[in-house]
Amino acid sequence: MQRTVLFVTHDVDESIFLSDRILVMSPWPGRTVSELVVNLPRPRTLQQMTEPDFIAIKRQILDLLHGTAAV
Repeated sequence: MQRTVLFVTHDVDESIFLSDRILVMSPWPGRTVSELVVNLPRPRTLQQMTEPDFIAIKRQILDLLHGTAAV
């Protein structure tokens, strides 16, 4: 049986490291701005946090959070 866990965090690195899917929300009112799929191999390691694929996802999330991404 597969399980689904909803994990809320403000830590971008943590969200990428733990998730298969990330929903980025707007401040007020809280609405979903974007959904990202995290296609990084599992099990994930701390070394992955400095690899280009991880950093690209992080940049995309930060751009969405700061309103500089095309949605």
